[in-house]
Amino acid sequence: MTMPKRFPTRRLVVATHVTVILLVTVLATSSPSQAWHATGHLITAQIAYDELGDSARREVDRLIAVLADEPPGRDHAVTAALWADDLKQQGVTIFSHWHYINLAIKAEGLKEAPEPREENVVWAIEQTVSVLRSDASDLSKALMLRFLLHFVGDIHQPMHCATEFTTARPDGDRGGNEFVIDHRLNNLHAFWDDGAGLLPVLDESDWRPLIRRLADELKQSVAKRSLPGWRENRPSEWAQESLEIAVDSAYSGILEGSKPTPEYVSRARSIVRRQMALGGYRLGALLNDIFSGVEPTLSEPAEQ
Repeated sequence: MTMPKRFPTRRLVVATHVTVILLVTVLATSSPSQAWHATGHLITAQIAYDELGDSARREVDRLIAVLADEPPGRDHAVTAALWADDLKQQGVTIFSHWHYINLAIKAEGLKEAPEPREENVVWAIEQTVSVLRSDASDLSKALMLRFLLHFVGDIHQPMHCATEFTTARPDGDRGGNEFVIDHRLNNLHAFWDDGAGLLPVLDESDWRPLIRRLADELKQSVAKRSLPGWRENRPSEWAQESLEIAVDSAYSGILEGSKPTPEYVSRARSIVRRQMALGGYRLGALLNDIFSGVEPTLSEPAEQ
């Protein structure tokens, strides 16, 4: 398989479509969900929240309170990290492509693959940062904060940043959704979304004890000092890192239609732990930067 060159990013400032988002917000209701969809996102958000300084925490709490009742159960910065998935579960798909970026993994012999669509998870994170650093209304900022809390988790899930293109599947496998495996979750994307079976199903009505324990355990086992790249604050680089993980670990060591081996599962779980912690540390640092007046570096990465 061949990997693409690093892709350029542009910092764009666009309208936030507040009216549309406000209308769909009231449709989202809390519902049980599994693994990275809930538990993983909450762990990452909890680690990020723990990282916040006093001024950043006050501002984050203030903005979360702007939409504290929309929907019920999303009145804390940690649980608000699930809000973007609530929209999808309620059939609101207008923002679905903000959750991922289809960076191409090409099989040998395949000449070309389509470029990722412009509005993707890298683009979306850049938009949320731009709005949060602007003089936009509190409503706009509250909505963008909820997206940011979720998308930083998504971009650290390797299968949200990679799609394999082959001669048999020239349109790609949709981030592993069409890569069928012999597993209860049926496909490679779902397997990684599930944390390779690492993460327990969450009772969202009583999330605090479990998430507090899991976040503390993860911070002990994957300490910030063990992650030299935690200060990297360019979402384009986060996506590239996830792409490289997908190439080296997610698509490697497993064949379509096969059962994940114990070695594959163990490696995947180790990566899941690292990525959840790394996403939390980076999200916390980004929020501290945004709300302390420090300009995040969202510059174009160098070409390989």
